[in-house]
Order: sequence, then C-alpha cells, then structure tokens
Amino acid sequence: MKWADDFNKKPEWLHKEAEKIIAHCKRYGQLFLPEVEKTVKPEVIVRTVRQASGKIPAMLICSAYDFYPKPIKLTWMRDDKEMTADVTSTEELADGDWYYQIHSHLEYFPKPGEKISCVVEHASSNKPMIYDLGPSLSESDRNKLITGAAGLVLGLIMAVGGLIYCKRKHTVKPEVINRSIRQASSKIPAMLICSAYDFYPKPIKLTWMRDDKEMTADVTSTEELADGDWYYQIHSNLEYFPKPGEKISCVLEHASSNKAMIYDLGAAGVVLGVIMAAGGLIYYKRRHKANAISAGSQDSRHSEHLQALSGTEEL
Repeated sequence: MKWADDFNKKPEWLHKEAEKIIAHCKRYGQLFLPEVEKTVKPEVIVRTVRQASGKIPAMLICSAYDFYPKPIKLTWMRDDKEMTADVTSTEELADGDWYYQIHSHLEYFPKPGEKISCVVEHASSNKPMIYDLGPSLSESDRNKLITGAAGLVLGLIMAVGGLIYCKRKHTVKPEVINRSIRQASSKIPAMLICSAYDFYPKPIKLTWMRDDKEMTADVTSTEELADGDWYYQIHSNLEYFPKPGEKISCVLEHASSNKAMIYDLGAAGVVLGVIMAAGGLIYYKRRHKANAISAGSQDSRHSEHLQALSGTEEL
C-alpha cells in the first residue's frame, strides 16, 4: 500500500486530478446523455401464424421491432382481460445497432365475437399501446365468407371465359393494301406486296392470282403477326415479270367474310411495269448498237492508216 501512502502525501496533485476527471465526466456526459435518454417507439405487428383445427389451438404472435431503450412489456388481452395461460415470450433481443426486438406467442381457441389484443408498454409512450387482432368470426360467418370468396372467384372465371368467347365469336375484317414496291427492269422482276392489317381472329389465307390462276412460284409470306391488342397483320410478296393486259390479284380468305376478298393491282400498274421494262430493253439495245458503230468506225480509221503507211513505203 506504499503507492497509496505516496498519493496521500500529495493532496494538491490529487485535487487537480479529481478536477480533471470531473471535467471529463461533465463534457462526455453532455455528449452521450441525450443518446442514452433518447427513446424509440417500437413497430408492432400482430398476426395469426396458425388457425385452430379440431383439438389444435390457434396461434398468434405479437412482434415489436426497433425499439429503444431495452425494457419493454408485452401483454395479451382477451376482451380487455389479461391472458397468462399458454403465453410464451422471448427476451429483448439486441439487433446490434442499439435497437431491440421481442416476440410473444399465444395459443388459444377462438370464440365468436371476441377481441384479442396485444398491449405494449414502453418508455417511448406515456400510455400503453394497444394492437387489436380483430373480432373472431363465428362458424356461420366464416362459411359465408368462404362462400362469398368462392362465388367471387367463380364470377371472375365466368367473366374471363365470356370475354374470350365473345372475342372468338367476334370478327374484324382486315384492311388490305396491295401495291408495287419494285418495277421490272431488264432481268430484275417486279415485286408486289399484299398487306392485311388489324384483323381478328388470327387464321387467314393470302393467295396471288394471275388472270384468275393461282401463282405459287416466287411467293414469300410472313406468319400472322400479333399487334399486342388482340389484332393481327400479315404480308405476302410476289416477284414476277409483267405481261401486257394481265390482271394480278391478291385474294384473302378470312372468317370476317363469307366469301373470298379480291384486291386487284389494276391494269395501270401492270402497263406501267411493262412500259418501264420495254424502255429498259430499248435503252439497252440502243446502247449496244452505239458501242458496235463506235467500234466499227475505229476499225475503219485504223485500216486507212495502215494503207497510207504502205503507200509511203513503196515510194
């Protein structure tokens, strides 16, 4: 105890050290005391985790989360009377972030019309916080609720079925555009496209006709493409070499019409294609003839030049 005797011989030093410690306590107390005195109200959830069945009681759980400080009390009430039997609770469990949680379980057999509550007492509230589970339903009320829910589901199924049936019976005639997208030129064939838009239902057939005879060669078609709004579209391309006076048609067969729908390209389009093809052929012929004449002229001049050179050598 010699060190104690030495300290007692230095009263002035001890007095200074005591003043330092008191000053530290005051300073740190002002920093941390508000945090220690702070309270955080718990978030409470009351729910059923098991329904009663025969001799098996129902089970409820009352959970309080993220509260501070630690001390808290949970109580189960049945029509405003405390329940103590068949109640099990955890201790206050630390979350590791200054906050806590706790859980309380209650096993009981429900009675019609009763009220079950979880009462929470904590420093964050100056009065008990009461969380009701809600009144229990009688057997007849429960049966009525189940019957009503089943009726609602059945009604929804019938409504959806009726909508689908209505849609299937409902037909929408396609909007058809038949046009030329490339004219014939020399060895390149013309190209036509027949497009059908906004039709319902999906099945449809597109056929190309040439003077009322079906064309199958050089025909390419898409499948029925969904627009995303119950309607569809389809496109068919035809490559061919036009002939004067012929008739090209796109024939559609669809449930929206009791007979085939015929869309003619029109003689004007065919004639125009023929004229352009003929013009291309004439241009090609003239170009070929001009090249031949030019080559002959060059050969003639070359022959005259050779003859002149030969006459000079003889002299």
